[in-house]
Amino acid sequence: MKDLKEYFVRRVADVSSKYCLDLGAWEDGVLGVKDTPYDRSFLKNRNVYAYAWDNVWEWGQGDRAYKLANADYKVGLVFQIHRVVGVCFSRYNLIVKSNNPSKAD
Repeated sequence: MKDLKEYFVRRVADVSSKYCLDLGAWEDGVLGVKDTPYDRSFLKNRNVYAYAWDNVWEWGQGDRAYKLANADYKVGLVFQIHRVVGVCFSRYNLIVKSNNPSKAD
């Protein structure tokens, strides 16, 4: 583990997986150095979603969704979220959703 962000993501994943929850984050929340996705095996959640918002090919970021999908993340493409006025949440927020609440401890 190389940075505080990765430590934070792993800790949230550990806690949320104990309650059978899925995890979701903006793409840059689960990307490390040189746009390398964090090792998915350290995130114990059954499903981890990455929302690819910085996906403009001409800016050199068009392959992020591809990298995340190949690293076993479930990927949602978000159309130019950086241009939406009134976005009221941080790009680094993690989203936790119920996977199967009846099986939560």
